[in-house]
Amino acid sequence: MDSAELVNGLSIHRYGSWFEIGDTRVSFRLAWKPLLSTKNVDIVHVQHTTPPGGAAGLIYAKVRQKPLVVTHHGFERFDNYGSLVRRLSVYLSANLFVDRLFSQASAIISISPYFVNESRFLHKYRRKTVNIPNGVDLNVYNQPLTRNAC
Repeated sequence: MDSAELVNGLSIHRYGSWFEIGDTRVSFRLAWKPLLSTKNVDIVHVQHTTPPGGAAGLIYAKVRQKPLVVTHHGFERFDNYGSLVRRLSVYLSANLFVDRLFSQASAIISISPYFVNESRFLHKYRRKTVNIPNGVDLNVYNQPLTRNAC
């Protein structure tokens, strides 16, 4: 199901997926529906955890000539596990797509300074990479139990 909502003055658009390959949801509407929209956006932000979202954001940003911001979560290595389709898609993404996505991005968000140094790709884009750690509500972990009891 497609949806749009207003959050703190920002219009957030989400596009429903048609199917899944492993943990990756695939939405063909994400690739073409935003391009057909008459709504104009100021910035394109993609969460780079899987290639379909990054590719759709890259295409939209190029066609509409908008700045692209990528939050990178580490999907850049070829791990030899899972189905053949998963292994092939990870391999192709890691070796053909990630560098292109980063080179086209106006800014890249990394989840830690350590990750910038350890990443196969981010070190090349250090000048346009900003570190914004994932948020954690520490109150969730503030338990009245001792360490041994936990």
